Parts: sequence; structure tokens; C-alpha cells
Amino acid sequence: MIDKLHQELNVEEKFRVRRDPKVKREFFDYVNAHFTERGYSGRPDGEFLPKTPTNLIFGDEKKADILLTAHYDTCLNGSTIPSFFVTNTLGIVADVFIGLFFLFGVAIAGTILMAIFTGWYAIPYFFAGVLWVYTGFSRINKHNFNDNTSGCIALLEIADKIAKNYPELKDRIAFVFMDLEESRLVGSKFLHKKLKAELAPEIYSQKLLINFDCIGGRDKTKTIYSNSDGGIALANKLKEVANLNVKIYRSPLIATDSMPFKDIASFSFMSTSPFILKELTVMKDIHSNRDKYFDPEMVGEYTSAVLKFLPEILQEKANRH
Repeated sequence: MIDKLHQELNVEEKFRVRRDPKVKREFFDYVNAHFTERGYSGRPDGEFLPKTPTNLIFGDEKKADILLTAHYDTCLNGSTIPSFFVTNTLGIVADVFIGLFFLFGVAIAGTILMAIFTGWYAIPYFFAGVLWVYTGFSRINKHNFNDNTSGCIALLEIADKIAKNYPELKDRIAFVFMDLEESRLVGSKFLHKKLKAELAPEIYSQKLLINFDCIGGRDKTKTIYSNSDGGIALANKLKEVANLNVKIYRSPLIATDSMPFKDIASFSFMSTSPFILKELTVMKDIHSNRDKYFDPEMVGEYTSAVLKFLPEILQEKANRH
């Protein structure tokens, strides 16, 4: 199943860049068909409008004991015309600054020259022309194999295995594909705020969240990040139950999509360094035109671990009640 999903989501072109509302709607139709075939009901939690989050939810997120999540939007464009520097996460930072230097440098130089030779009236037209060239030639990053198609594939794989092997767990688990995470975690903040407002505190505090982000890239160091004591305890439990060779870190910075969920036990699977400065170079692929490598074995190891863990943790929760 993982190889099939890799072919359909990574190798084929139609869902490669998931930033446009139309493509996001088409992606929902794809994953909805997958979940419907396996007995789940789903809906988009939003209207597929520009700059507005539309999370894709399968199952009942309010009643579920566990939320399995991943973001499905993809990263921003390159910022320089040739995008020479978009080769790793650190490179895209350089790319942005070089792009801005190009934009403002040409604009300032052009302003001075036009003021000298043509007059001030032409300057607004010159600025408009520079901006048009800058945005028109910026490259769209079509490579999102790891970030975060790997996480989406994990959710689809787990849904398939639950339907086949653990159908009794279906009503206790909800799947959420979060939107606009590359735009400062908008989708996860939206989900967190909505759940917290609609559920009683004692119910909300008992929920668990497992997030999958960047789990199929070149970096083979398997890690779990959390920003809470409950999340660290949850991660240690998973490591023990699934016998998973994984490093566990507490981090307020790298827990990515699970960061807004400080009130419930939540953690993110990622494959990277625990140090934020080193992370910029260790995560060689994400946010870059090099993100075209996919490791199905790593995705399979993560998903198998969670599938071993889910029955155990849900039984433990049932015993407590």
C-alpha cells in the first residue's frame, strides 16, 4: 500500500503542489475515496478558500480518543529567479534574502536612474514592473515527497490497516489532514481552538494526538518530539510497546503541527536533529527542490509501531474508565 500511495501522491503530478484551493479540493476527493472504501466518513472543515485553513477530517474528532494527524499543504515557492540556493532548509532562508535583495536593490537603483533620466512620474510603473518580473519568475517547488506527503501516506496506510485488522478501533480514532501548516501552523491552531471551545475540559484533556511530519526523507535518525510531559510519557510508552528504535526529545520549537496542543498528550514523529540550528542543515530536503527522495521502509516502520501501540493505549484508557 505504501508503494502504491507513493506512486500516486509523489511520482504523479496532479497532487504534487497542494497550495491552490482547487488542488486541495481534488486532494480531498482522493483521500475521501480511500477512507470511504474503508468504511470511514469524512468532510472538509472549511470552504477551500485562499489563505483560509480547510482541515480534512475522517471520523469524529470530538468523540475519538486519539487523533492521528499530518499536514497536507506544501511549502512556499522559491524567491530568486533561478532559485539556486533552494537546496536545503538553510538554503531557502538564503534564497529569500537574496530574492529580497534583488527586488529592493533593483528597485532602488532603478528609482535613482529613472529620477535622473525620466522623472519621478515613471517610478510607480518601474516598481510594478520589477515586482511582476520577480513574482512571475519565482519557482514553484514541486518536490514535496518528504514534507509532508510522507505524513499523508502514513495516515492513509494506518487507515487501511485499521479497517482490515482492527475494525473495533475505528470509532475511537479520527484522522485529520491539517491545512496551512507551512503558514505558521494555521490548521493545527484552528483545530486546537475549535476542539477546546466545543469540548468539556475533562474530555479534551484526555485526548491523545500523534502527528506525522517528515518521516520519509534521507535522514535515518528516527525521532519523536513533544512539548509536554504527557507527550513525552506517551512517546516512551510507544517506544516500549512497539520496540521502536527511536530518540525522544522534549522541544518547544520542533514539535511542528502538534505545538498548539499543549493541553493534551501530543507528539510529532520527525526525522531530524534535536538542535534547531543543526536542524536547518540536517533536514536536507524539506522546503527545497531536493525533496524528491522517499523512504517507504521508514514510513512503514513508523506506521507499524503506531499500529502496535493503538490497541494497547486504547485498552489502557478503557480500563481506567
